[in-house]
Amino acid sequence: MKKRLLVATLASMAILAGCGQATKANSTDSPVIATVGDKSITQEEFYQDLKRTYGATTLRTLIIQNVLEQSVTNLDEIKGKTEEELTKQIQKMGGEEALKAELAKRKLGTLEDYKHQLYVQQLFRAAIESNLDMSEEAIQAYYEKEYKAPMEAQHILVDTEEEAKAAIERINKGETFEDVARQVSKDGTASNGGLLPPFNSGQMVAEFEEGVRALKNGELGQTPVKSQFGYHVIKTIKNGEKAPYAEANKDEIKELYLNSKLVDATTQNTILSDLVKKAKVDIKADDLKDAIKDLLDYKAPQEEASSDASSISESETSTESTEESSSESAE
Repeated sequence: MKKRLLVATLASMAILAGCGQATKANSTDSPVIATVGDKSITQEEFYQDLKRTYGATTLRTLIIQNVLEQSVTNLDEIKGKTEEELTKQIQKMGGEEALKAELAKRKLGTLEDYKHQLYVQQLFRAAIESNLDMSEEAIQAYYEKEYKAPMEAQHILVDTEEEAKAAIERINKGETFEDVARQVSKDGTASNGGLLPPFNSGQMVAEFEEGVRALKNGELGQTPVKSQFGYHVIKTIKNGEKAPYAEANKDEIKELYLNSKLVDATTQNTILSDLVKKAKVDIKADDLKDAIKDLLDYKAPQEEASSDASSISESETSTESTEESSSESAE
């Protein structure tokens, strides 16, 4: 599917499945909500079974949402961003009905459910940002130690070295790279003039990546590059060389820094744990006391955490947004 859906699935939206034996609460005061033959299922019976099976998960989600809401000062702005994101997703999917159909296909509930998920996602983002070190020093440290500059390139893929050399000669004599690519490239990017989406180190086959790095920005390679897919004619747009921080796009780097922290388990858990402790949550129900025990007991590891270590469910905080590559042959 070329259209991809950005989803943030709340744990509390799990469909009831694999439930254990229902709690028997034959209270004559509880309304009957269903009958099976001569047997009755009461509202109390239903509630107790839901509470036992999903109570801790649902309470945890509600507590987290309330903690996040209390930790931010711009709820109206967050609600506005939620509406903007919903509109964007509707447009991306090709209309409201298409989005509803995709939600139904993935068993993610209604459009209102999805809107609420986006709202919690925006809440979490705002809470992380407001409790994160966003100083110039922190952002610069991220840029210098962690940031990897993406590469961009155009390429023409053909079967033989002779074809590749002929394409290079045509471009050298004045034809545009785009026109030659459309005419002779067998790659899926041919219709787009051979333009690949930006990519990072390791996303393309080694020979192709090395070919891109070996050229200056804007330079056309004069020697075809052979890979398992054939022969590539490469024009480098960005060769992945990282500019000095003083010359970098600060707004872009700041956004990348924030996004890196939004998916970092240690950052997530540390900030949310601190917020939960400050909120002084008091769970009255004895059988649900442990709903947020992991957050109350959480201690950040001394060393940088692996992305695998997470006490916050991905479904509570993460989003899924993937796009198909426009060129399988370069990957």
